[in-house]
Amino acid sequence: MNGTEGINFYVPMSNKTGVVRSPFEYPQYYLAEPWKYRLVCCYIFFLISTGFPINFLTLLVTFKHKKLRQPLNYILVNLAVADLCMACFGFTVTFYTAWNGYFVFGPIGCAVEGFFATLGGKGWGLGLPSPGLWESGSFSSWHC
Repeated sequence: MNGTEGINFYVPMSNKTGVVRSPFEYPQYYLAEPWKYRLVCCYIFFLISTGFPINFLTLLVTFKHKKLRQPLNYILVNLAVADLCMACFGFTVTFYTAWNGYFVFGPIGCAVEGFFATLGGKGWGLGLPSPGLWESGSFSSWHC
């Protein structure tokens, strides 16, 4: 094996020097310099500061104007909700993690964050628009 394996992690890097440690306990500055982690923080902050207002305004305008409540716009609203959840919960965790250089929430926090990221990406991105499309008649001509 060319990597280092712990109880709850695998780092694809040899540990001959003894430098590789748990990504839940120590900064991972042997993988990248600290300035690169700060660069990721700047990028994630940009995503939060632009993604939150744009998606919030999309939802606000859609709920205020009844003309926009059409079946095709349900997909847009669905994506806005998913992106708003990512901006509020997913990106903030990534920002805090990159700021510290390691995943500070531990192995359980990593599993929970991974679960909700997968659930949000698959559920909001694929599953929830389907009932709106069925109700609108978009799939009414399709049969098994």
